[in-house]
Amino acid sequence: MPRDTRQWKPGWIFIPSKKYQVSWKITITDNDSVVHDVTDYVISMNIVKQSHTLNTARVTLSNPKGFFLNKFSGGEELDIYIEYDDVDPTTKIYVGKLDNIRFSIGGNGYTAEITSRTAPELKDKKIVISFVNALVSDAIKQIIDDNYDGLITYNNVVTTTERITASYNHQSGIDVIYDVLKRTNQKMYIDTNYDMHTFEKGTEVNINEQVNYNTNLISLTGYGVENTQIFNRIWVYGKIDGNIVLLDTQEDTDSQNQLWIKDEVITDSNLVTMEEVEDKAVSQLTNRIIANNSATLVTLGMPGIEAGQSLSVYVPYCGAFDEHMIAGITHNISGGGFTSNMNIEDKPTSILDLMKERIVVEEQLKPYENQNSMTGAYTVFFDEDPTKLTHNNTEEIESDGDGLLQLQSGQTSGVATANVIDTEDDVTQCEFRIKANDEQQLCTYEVSNDGGNNWDTVEPGYQNIHTFTTAGHLLMWRINMVGDVTHNPKFTSISVLYK
Repeated sequence: MPRDTRQWKPGWIFIPSKKYQVSWKITITDNDSVVHDVTDYVISMNIVKQSHTLNTARVTLSNPKGFFLNKFSGGEELDIYIEYDDVDPTTKIYVGKLDNIRFSIGGNGYTAEITSRTAPELKDKKIVISFVNALVSDAIKQIIDDNYDGLITYNNVVTTTERITASYNHQSGIDVIYDVLKRTNQKMYIDTNYDMHTFEKGTEVNINEQVNYNTNLISLTGYGVENTQIFNRIWVYGKIDGNIVLLDTQEDTDSQNQLWIKDEVITDSNLVTMEEVEDKAVSQLTNRIIANNSATLVTLGMPGIEAGQSLSVYVPYCGAFDEHMIAGITHNISGGGFTSNMNIEDKPTSILDLMKERIVVEEQLKPYENQNSMTGAYTVFFDEDPTKLTHNNTEEIESDGDGLLQLQSGQTSGVATANVIDTEDDVTQCEFRIKANDEQQLCTYEVSNDGGNNWDTVEPGYQNIHTFTTAGHLLMWRINMVGDVTHNPKFTSISVLYK
């Protein structure tokens, strides 16, 4: 008797749904609230759902004798219902608004193609918003309340413990929400009632749908780890104002020892404070140091799944067992049947980015911006609240919308000392950069890497690298301001780059 090579998994029984017949219904509700049932005209359709952007749908309709000409112009509501069995389906799997309707003639005769997005306002309306140490869940609610009230609800946004400090200028709401959620271990989708759901990765398990190679699996492609997507040293550059640089570097030495140093460089001019730059670097490193097993699946249609959820997958000879997270779904429906294409990952950790982010990745910087390969920056703009300085005969004022550091009225000398920051690793070298008027020639500059116990005089400019003789990771700097009848020094920002 030949040896049995089957692999048994106790306690796990897959009971497939009835897959012998699928029914669908597609309706379009016009701006006069008239519902048009276009089901009988459907040639094909696909629905795309991803956990970081809007759901979309594309429906191709037969258009005999131009039947759909001048019927729809955009903005109408599209509803798609799908169920198994020979029924009038009532389970809605997609809702959206019409973007376009385009007409063609070809192998299917005259056709009309409709494209649609769920809540397209979230993509098309740009927003300006800032958060300071806000809970991520509160930040998402503020985005909706301030910009999309009445369009989206957040009854299923769970309270987070993670916080965010960040600014966004004229960016789409859905991109901001996705970037905010990257500070957490959460995923998101918008349901057919326009309610937003957020949840910890791996916690929302779909128990009604499963994948099994003996039943509903059509194909699995490329199961394995994509190590090329791992980055273990992250360089984040924020606002760059002349020679003033906001910079933070975060790295994972365990990953570097296992593989090698893999750099990702990010520039984002919307990051305007050191706190925002550091927050971005930390969150990006968290998202980049782990790559999971991933694959593309094609199954018999699975209408009940949402992007971000997890479901059980069993394809033993490809190494795919247990729960996998759904990064993205494409439902394809036509006369040939109903299939679902899925991108899956094996563990509830960071997913690979599936779309181009708002940040510019691996952008090469101008040589003067960080010619000396410094790894961090202590940068202060003189309009920050609260101030980062201690003043002695100096002051910070606002002038023409900019913050200025200057001597107090009637004073010819003074000292502005920056608060200490803990850089964690010892600071061995630095460069001192200033942005000031042309009357600061009498001023001198000092730095300390041990919390102010020892001070070294430095010359400003990226070409003047200062090497510390002391050891320490408590970085400070100060300006000894001097003025006279011909010198009235005014500074708009200071940046100390270090490594």
